[in-house]
Amino acid sequence: MNRKQLILEISLELFAKNGVVGTTTKSIANEAGVSEGLLFRHYQSKEGLVKALKKLAADKVRILAQEIIDLTQPKDVLRLTILSLTKIPFKDYALWKLILGIKFQSELADESLADVIEDKVTKAFKGLGFAHAEMEAELLLNSLNGMLLAMLLNKQYEIEPLLNLMLKKYQLNKRNLN
Repeated sequence: MNRKQLILEISLELFAKNGVVGTTTKSIANEAGVSEGLLFRHYQSKEGLVKALKKLAADKVRILAQEIIDLTQPKDVLRLTILSLTKIPFKDYALWKLILGIKFQSELADESLADVIEDKVTKAFKGLGFAHAEMEAELLLNSLNGMLLAMLLNKQYEIEPLLNLMLKKYQLNKRNLN
């Protein structure tokens, strides 16, 4: 692993643990065993590190989201949206913790992809004849966000039973995409 990648990984660990505000570039450099000058040469600032991590996260989210966006059947959209939480590998938890933390800092948040997914899920509920499709989409997505947060904060969190309950609620088969 090169030093630029090491700096990024250490910053992710520290940002996820201490928050962006609670982490200094000096602490990142010390933990990575590099000079602060080298950190600045690669990333210019702490905001540059956050920007690089946001891009990494956006790329991972885009891959997950694209699968949902490409679907045409409403039940498939809902099923994959619900099951998307099972596609987050444990090794990426720190990145997801950081991204959820950034959502609370409005100047750093980017909701464009979330809006696309919300629109896709709303259309799926409309396609299935739900009278309050917008509210149903909001309920589902907020529930999934809450489960994601619980999953990231508690390594022993049992998400499968809740996801199975959601699949049952919307009468979706867990395995087969129609």
